[in-house]
Amino acid sequence: MKQIPFEKMYHLLEDVTPLPIDCGHLCGSKCCTEWESGVGVYLLPGEEQFFRDKDWCEVVELPQGEHPFPGAKSYLMLCRGTCPRPQRPLLCRTFPLAARLEGDKTRVDFDYDGLMICPLVKLGEMEYLDPKFIGRVEAVWIVLAGFEPIRGYIEKYTARLESERKQPWRRLFPY
Repeated sequence: MKQIPFEKMYHLLEDVTPLPIDCGHLCGSKCCTEWESGVGVYLLPGEEQFFRDKDWCEVVELPQGEHPFPGAKSYLMLCRGTCPRPQRPLLCRTFPLAARLEGDKTRVDFDYDGLMICPLVKLGEMEYLDPKFIGRVEAVWIVLAGFEPIRGYIEKYTARLESERKQPWRRLFPY
């Protein structure tokens, strides 16, 4: 499997944030804390190597049946308090956005799995986000979609979104 250029992806996202202010003031930095016991963030295949020896987090391998990245070992990073911001994993850097497919194109939209913790996802209005942030996140996801396990992850997420959009409870939310 070819290697994901993590350092390049981290660099693209190091100076952009969803809002021109610290969006953590809106929610008490909920996405940057262990808001529920055992909650963590997926690490992309190969990304676990950057977090194994850190004292501020724990890397846990997921059981075979729970791998979100088809064909690759999968890991969850559990934070122990607050992580050093420059050392965040990619899925933290791209939140509250997630990749989805529109035909064969990779696009970004709100990560609807963050609906219960992020006021920006609840708002559902992309125009409030910094356009530079949106552009950089989309550029990163376009590169990441070229890696087979991550493409599979995006495909599964897109299929789940499409299935859920047909559910009656979705009419309760603005997106």
